[in-house]
Amino acid sequence: MCTNKVCCLLGIPWRVTMGLVTRTSAELPLLGAFEASFSLNRFIKFVGPGLLMSIAYVDPGNLESDLQVGANAGYALLWVLLWCTILGYIIQMQAAKLGVVTQKHLAEHCREQFYPVLRYFLWIMAEIAIIGSDIQEVIGSAIALLLLSHGTIPLWLGVLLSVTGSFLMLLIERFGVTKLEALFGAFISIMVGSFAIMFYRAHVPLVEVVKGFVTPFVPRSSVSQAVALVGSLIMPHNIYLHSALVQSRTLRRQDDSHKQEALLYYSIESGLSLLVSVFINMFVTGVFAAGFHGQALQDIGLENAGMYLGKTYGQFMVYIWALGLLAAGQSSTMTGAYTGQFVMTGYLQLKIRPWLRVLTTRLVALIPALLVAVITRNDSGSTALDSLNQWLNLLQSVQLPFALIPVLAFNASQPLMGKFVNNRATIALTVLISLAVMLVNVSGVLAFAEAALSGASFAVWMVVAGFMALYVVVVGYLFVVATAAAGLLPAGLCHGAFEPYSSSRSNSGSTDGEQLQSERSDSDRGDRTLDRVPTPPLIAAAAHEAATGIDDAAAAPAGVSESDDIEQPQQLRRPLLSPQAP
Repeated sequence: MCTNKVCCLLGIPWRVTMGLVTRTSAELPLLGAFEASFSLNRFIKFVGPGLLMSIAYVDPGNLESDLQVGANAGYALLWVLLWCTILGYIIQMQAAKLGVVTQKHLAEHCREQFYPVLRYFLWIMAEIAIIGSDIQEVIGSAIALLLLSHGTIPLWLGVLLSVTGSFLMLLIERFGVTKLEALFGAFISIMVGSFAIMFYRAHVPLVEVVKGFVTPFVPRSSVSQAVALVGSLIMPHNIYLHSALVQSRTLRRQDDSHKQEALLYYSIESGLSLLVSVFINMFVTGVFAAGFHGQALQDIGLENAGMYLGKTYGQFMVYIWALGLLAAGQSSTMTGAYTGQFVMTGYLQLKIRPWLRVLTTRLVALIPALLVAVITRNDSGSTALDSLNQWLNLLQSVQLPFALIPVLAFNASQPLMGKFVNNRATIALTVLISLAVMLVNVSGVLAFAEAALSGASFAVWMVVAGFMALYVVVVGYLFVVATAAAGLLPAGLCHGAFEPYSSSRSNSGSTDGEQLQSERSDSDRGDRTLDRVPTPPLIAAAAHEAATGIDDAAAAPAGVSESDDIEQPQQLRRPLLSPQAP
């Protein structure tokens, strides 16, 4: 398949013009003139968002999955690691495209397109996913500090000290986003260096590593590790993060050519960043496969990995492992705090002081980790923290659809994305990927529930079955609402099912509460008609085009937007592009 067809299938523009940067600011590159050739100088200006995004692929939760895969499955699942990262790349580029094209991130789009109840539900799910990830990162940092200090810093104190990473991020961010990105680059370099040294000293057989990457085979005894590996790589909060990070580069002009160029450079930068993450995960898997495969270490995890490494390779390997683990924990802690700011401001438009936001989320994450740390004390053979990590991986798996479905639906919306809308092949590909990942996650949840509830009473199983049925209904409902809001399903499916957030309210100064109260009064009088039901922006655009045969985006004169004729609140404007010639 030729290169341009592959790029079209992935939703990445290929035939674009590129050139040199004519002027830059201290933090945000301003991109201007074009040339018909690749510019390394210009590409470097886009390097950064992909580094932060890739941190989620090498956080402590992923490192634990890597070492468990290596110890229990050897090199057999390296191909699963590679293909999961490729699938994750495709999903991440969907988030990046949404941010670049619309100049709004996923949380902002969810606020504008969904009615209040669903909007707040998605916000809560996003916050739960972020907090769950934070707990894993806090645990990883605490274990690393315990190993580096040779037990001098107990787990509970390490948990408390881990919060300093988030405030370090806030301090460095004040000097510019490029300085923050450089810090994350340093963290990734530490991980690469540390785990590469371990890989070299463990004498990992390269032939077995290559076989693991090219042989698509899952041993029957390693199915649970394969499922855990899939669930640990693709994180819901990372979709929110990437859609916001790509807006850190300010385009000189918001035209199609500049957006195409940005998407192409971001696709290269993200691909290279995830390639580095593959090597990091491979190093960890290879070390534990070479040292522990075949020893039936079913209880191995982050908490006791240092003990096993010390017995097999010596204390030096323990320190190197702890250094890489600390870099993973602190970098992922910072990205979690960053994501939380985007999610809160996007969904709620609530702008609180960053240090207060960080302190609040860190306290919520610290409580369960601190309790387990106090209970286990400094028992190096304990697996309590590892059990908590498994539950948190399970939590991330069930949260994934609540971020994945909206981002794919919005990318398939013609009124929203204009000429950048996903074609049918891309829609089919992303839907198949999403279904495959979600089915694997569901199978992992079922297997974990079966193991955790073995011997439970029939009543307990009925309660679990009820929750799972409710979960399926909620995910299905979100799918219908998101696809209808994107114009992919008939708008009538959503009428009467909820109170959508109208895009055509008058400018009389009424608040959201006054508008909803007015609509309730109409309903109480029994005089509401179908035309008076508020309609989400994307449904309204799709319905108008279907009725008149006129695409508002195409019909609008160049340089004239809907907001030029009708003044609307910024958060209520239709996110409708007016494609212009390059």
